[in-house]
Amino acid sequence: MTTGAVLLAVCLLLLTGQRQLPAAFGALPAAAPAGSSAMTAVPPSTAGSTAERSVVGAGPTPAAAARVGPPSTGISPSTEIPVPTATPAPTPSPAAPLTVSLPGPGVSAPVVELLAADGVLHPPEDPAVVGWWAASALVGATSGSTVLVGHVDSAQAGLGALAGLSELTAGSPVEVTTESGTTGYTVTALLVLDKGAGLPADLFTRTGPPRLVLITCGGPFDEATLSYRDNVVVIADPA
Repeated sequence: MTTGAVLLAVCLLLLTGQRQLPAAFGALPAAAPAGSSAMTAVPPSTAGSTAERSVVGAGPTPAAAARVGPPSTGISPSTEIPVPTATPAPTPSPAAPLTVSLPGPGVSAPVVELLAADGVLHPPEDPAVVGWWAASALVGATSGSTVLVGHVDSAQAGLGALAGLSELTAGSPVEVTTESGTTGYTVTALLVLDKGAGLPADLFTRTGPPRLVLITCGGPFDEATLSYRDNVVVIADPA
């Protein structure tokens, strides 16, 4: 081989080796075929930064995705939507009782006004009717006892409106209607008192918390006096 031939061969080898330099030396990758995805060029000084990497054809970065909100509904998140509030039922004004209703058989009896004669309060003659002591508190008053009295039964008319009074227990409901509405009560006490001892004066008080006092006869029947031995008293507080 001549000297010229040797020099030519060396030059060819040098050119071939220059074309085969590895990518580690910083050479850019060859262009990708059409239709394929490839990494974009990243300067060596920022190769470790994930914030600046992207893939051609991929979706938005997490930061960009976070800026994409839900479809608009036309209502701003801060828009206040008024919610209707329930209107409380009006409180009945104090008034005289017109009817009284007890649980159990569904007793509902008319109420009439009564006045005491010589310190004695006599129930209405008709056992189906209940009397309201007019000197006691009105239904719905802020203080005092509203006193209702009635017969337990009658030899001529049978059971009275308050015949079931002795069957009530604590928590039993009682309703009294007036011209201004209905007031509900809840039974808190049941008393059986000997008539000979009389009724406690505090049952007729016009002061203190409002309450309903219902009075009728009870206990064994005395044939000699044609009267029951006891009084049955129910005390109820406004519900």
